[in-house]
Amino acid sequence: MSRRASWWGGAFAALALAFLYAPLVITVLFSFHRTPGLSLPFTGFSTRWYDELFGSPDFVAALRFSVRVAVTVTVVTMVAAVPTAYGLASTRRRLGNGVNGLVLLPIALPSVFVATSLLVFFHSIGVQNSFATVVVGQFIVTLPIAVLLLRGAFERLSGTLVEIARDLGAGPVGVFFRVVLPITWPFILGAGCLTFLASFDEFPITFFLIGNDSTVPMFLQSLLTKEVTPMINAVSTLLMAVSQVLFLCAAGALYLARVRDRELRTGIGDIHVA
Repeated sequence: MSRRASWWGGAFAALALAFLYAPLVITVLFSFHRTPGLSLPFTGFSTRWYDELFGSPDFVAALRFSVRVAVTVTVVTMVAAVPTAYGLASTRRRLGNGVNGLVLLPIALPSVFVATSLLVFFHSIGVQNSFATVVVGQFIVTLPIAVLLLRGAFERLSGTLVEIARDLGAGPVGVFFRVVLPITWPFILGAGCLTFLASFDEFPITFFLIGNDSTVPMFLQSLLTKEVTPMINAVSTLLMAVSQVLFLCAAGALYLARVRDRELRTGIGDIHVA
């Protein structure tokens, strides 16, 4: 590759990164703006908007409700996703792929379609919008994501250890809790972080199925219908910070899982050689 072509490629990559990240930098910057203005020049730093945000009873209530929903959805999803993914990874490929397609179908549908369908279904059976309907709606979307991640982890698990455990007298439950779970827990932790993130940021399904409560994304949407101030930037910055922290936690867990998987495969290889 010529030097000129390399220069143009680097310049194009820099422009693409600037196009992607400049709006995020501006959003964070103006969340600390001293005045209500959202246009240059920047007149000074202040935590005024964060003070007003955390002093708002509506935001505090929305934050608590978001965390409550996300924790509940994460726990329910992981309890259902772990055995489902393990079962799909253990079945015959043709049957497993068919069931896997049914499990993943909800994430292939538009969120608005899923939300509308659930709203009509709940109202047809006389169930009013509440915390429970939000959890059920988000569970339908988060379960396929968790299963997709965990099935790959279980399929990578070496069958040698499972066969050894069975030869030593361990039953299916014992194999799972004594062999599979200790090896794959980093994958489960990473999937849990991503599930929490998906629930915390979910808007369409929550908007259709929530009752009189509010979540952080809905609080942000309500601010957008009023006067536009840097408080909107403050909420967006907090959402972005939560997303990045959870994403880094998930990435760290998956990296640890890959390291453990590499060490495990190396150890099994040494056993075979011996």
